Amino acid sequence: MGVFNMKKITEKHRTGKLGEYARFGAAGLINTGVDFLSFNLIMLALSSQVRPITFTIAKGAAFCVAVTNSYYLNKHWVFGDAGREKANLYESGRFLAVSIAGFLFNLGISSLAFAIFGKFGFAGKIAANAAAVIGTGFTLVSNYLGYKLFVFNRPTHEYTRKEHASLRSDTRLQRIEAHQGDSRKPHAVL
Repeated sequence: MGVFNMKKITEKHRTGKLGEYARFGAAGLINTGVDFLSFNLIMLALSSQVRPITFTIAKGAAFCVAVTNSYYLNKHWVFGDAGREKANLYESGRFLAVSIAGFLFNLGISSLAFAIFGKFGFAGKIAANAAAVIGTGFTLVSNYLGYKLFVFNRPTHEYTRKEHASLRSDTRLQRIEAHQGDSRKPHAVL
């Protein structure tokens, strides 16, 4: 079998918005797995009993592990930023801001759910995991929108003709570009 090549997979499966949603969903499942695995390992290491404080500490630490994985997957695979391999501080800061907002939202919802479960007599690791699932579900849409619109959005001038095959055959666009370079020629009437 061949070596796992993220760039090759990304290029092969660029099918517009539907492909992006599918990649985001797959990355979300991977990140959720990383988050839950980290969460449970940290809870196990902290205490045999699940208390609100151990829940909050484990959830916070698991977030740090998962957000690192999430940045890599979203930058290089989901939103296809392979053309700009090197992360810049501004982009990383925006990603962290969206992720922290999502984390706080997730932590608030999951902590509330855990407290509600406790009021009805449900406690322990199953209740903690169910509360974490509820919090994750609430943050799915907000994180996608934040990453898409605020972090990995590229201005239209960064797109090339190669990325947009539909523009190649646009003769109107070609005429405009041809006349922009020569100031002596009048612009074509379209």
